[in-house]
Amino acid sequence: MQVAIRYGLILGVVNILLAVFGYLMGVEFAMSYYAVISGVISFAAIIFVCNRIKSENKGIIRYFDAVKLVFITLMLSYVIGSVYNYVFNNFIAPEYTEQIAKLSLDKAESLMESMGMPESDVDTAMEEARRESKKSLESPLMPFLQSIMVGAVVLFVIALIAAIFVQRKPAEDDFLYDDEVLDN
Repeated sequence: MQVAIRYGLILGVVNILLAVFGYLMGVEFAMSYYAVISGVISFAAIIFVCNRIKSENKGIIRYFDAVKLVFITLMLSYVIGSVYNYVFNNFIAPEYTEQIAKLSLDKAESLMESMGMPESDVDTAMEEARRESKKSLESPLMPFLQSIMVGAVVLFVIALIAAIFVQRKPAEDDFLYDDEVLDN
């Protein structure tokens, strides 16, 4: 469990550093390149964490133990990053969130128009999107909590998949208790 907590905290700090980097680079960068960079770094971090968990467990880890450790690592880092983003976007730089929301709406409108949607449908969709955006900006706690719940489900699925590659059953001569996870 210490392995999961240690790397969850490290990954959480990396998430915060990525968010700060995205903010410093500006709204346009955050809306275009940040997601790609963040995704690549997150994928690399998952691989790294999986390898570290496996090596710190002497190369032996059962599937469900691997799922548990990977999920705890990812969820801890996600919660740390989400709490930072919540505080930053609502108390430190709320104008940044508004800029991102406006740019997102503008890009969505451009995309719908470029796809040849009728103007009346674009107007209706954009009005609804603006209403939802305003609602989430006015009361950000509910979207934050919803993102934590959705994130937990997504991260659990990722942990299920990642554990397939991390697991290694003990050899017949290796004796482990049913609930034993080797942990330093």
